[in-house]
Parts: sequence; structure tokens; C-alpha cells
Amino acid sequence: MSDIVIADTVIGMSEKDKKRYKAYHCGLCHSLKEVAGTKGPVLLNDDLTLMYIILSSLYDDVPAAEMHSCRQHPFSKRLAFVSDTARYVAEMDILMSSFAVQCSINTPNANEKRYIHSMKALLDSIVEKYPRQAASCRKSAKQMIGYGRRNEPNTQLVSGCFGEVFGQAFIMREDEYQKDLYDIGFFLGKFIYLITAYSNRSDDIRSGSYNPLILKKDRDPENYCSFMRATLQSLIDEAKKSFERLPLKRDTSIVRNIMDSGVWMRFYSTNEKETGQDKLAHPFLYR
Repeated sequence: MSDIVIADTVIGMSEKDKKRYKAYHCGLCHSLKEVAGTKGPVLLNDDLTLMYIILSSLYDDVPAAEMHSCRQHPFSKRLAFVSDTARYVAEMDILMSSFAVQCSINTPNANEKRYIHSMKALLDSIVEKYPRQAASCRKSAKQMIGYGRRNEPNTQLVSGCFGEVFGQAFIMREDEYQKDLYDIGFFLGKFIYLITAYSNRSDDIRSGSYNPLILKKDRDPENYCSFMRATLQSLIDEAKKSFERLPLKRDTSIVRNIMDSGVWMRFYSTNEKETGQDKLAHPFLYR
């Protein structure tokens, strides 16, 4: 997975929210270490920090504020929000990292692949503990491999695989909120896949890797960027509808920052790199 669903700490985020967002991030990192040992934080993905914030707020799982050091910050302790929800999200991080390796369409990070293979016993226990989420990973990985082998051009089909995995992972409890939680994960998952494919397109052309957006741009180069922007915006709009229906107890301003601005940073940095468009251009200017 890629760090795409992240906070925009430059535009519209208070210092208080920045501190809390970093504490959630550090809490997830700490939980990965607790679950998987010293190799766990290697799998830390910012996309799942949002999941932690939403689930923690929805179920009023008030995290403990603790101070911890880590490999990235070995000489100073950082504020970390630690809770049972963080442990669940850490386990989903490991499960979805395994899913990314299983797909083997886009070459996974070498360290991530090695660490996942070394975690077989832990991964087996997570699969047994969360059969629904694990079944979704297995089914979607099989579909993704098939799409890659036949060079499937339908972006909705392909992105839907990761949407399904992310959607199932968002359902921590099967209750009255599970439909909206699934939809948040499903639409964000599709968004993550498409943004990743969008930013990797040039590299995938050079390496000969499967990417459904290669054919999409070749067929209609003039409308490619506007098509992508409209498609991505529709996915975010659907995720936001479900988020707004949930009775979150706190940190809604952080979630809104991520969905309104943070999710677009990779899109505009890719445009800046490829076309010279100002990478600081705010997405609201293009609506």
C-alpha cells in the first residue's frame, strides 16, 4: 500500500490537530511493534492512521496517551495514542500488507515482502482471528492476479478489489455502523489504488508492469487528467457521505482535513512532476 490517505499539515490544520494526528500515527506504529515485534513498524502505513482515528472516535475507545521511542526516533520519546483499536488496525495493516505481496502485480517493497514471509505464524493467527477480512484478501488477490495476467483495462473492476479489502478491514464490529464503515473503506480503497496507478504510470510503462491507466491515457490523452480528477472526486464524495453519517465523538476536524485536502497531495505532486502544474494548487480550485 501507499501513504496516500494522509493529513495535509500545511493547509487548514490546527497545531492541536497536528499533534493529535501524529500521536495516532505513533500509536499505530507502537501497536505494530507490540503485535509483530521490532519488524512490525516496517509495515506502518499512513493510510491506516485514518482508520484508527475513525474507529477510535466512533466506538469512543479513548486512547491512553503514552510516551514511546522507536527506531525512527530512538533518542527522544514521542506522544503515542495507544488503545485496543490501535491493535486491531495494526493487525489489519499486517493482513493487508500480506495482500499486497500476494497480488504480485506491482513489485512489493523488498523489505516488506521479506518481513511478511518471516511473520507466517503471526499472519496465520491473524487470518484465524479475522476470517471475514482474510477471505476478502484471498479472493481479491486472486482476482487482481487474473486482471494483471489479462491486462484488464477496466479501472472500476481492478480498483474494486482493493476497495473490497479496505472496506472489510474498516468493519471492526458487525453492527449498525458497518455499512457506512464499509463504504468509507471501499471508496477510499478504490481511490488509493487509482492514485497509486496514476502516480506510477510512467514508471510502469518503463518497467512493463501492469497498470490499467496506461491504456486509459493512450485511448484519450486529452481528457485523461480531467477524467481522473472527476473519478477520484466522486470516490471521495461517496466516502465523505458515509463519514458524515457516523456519530464520531472527536477528531472530526482531522478526518475532514484528510478527506478534503490530504488525499489530493499525491495527485497534484504527480501532476507537478509530469506537467509542471503547481503542486501547491489546492484541489478546491478545480471543482
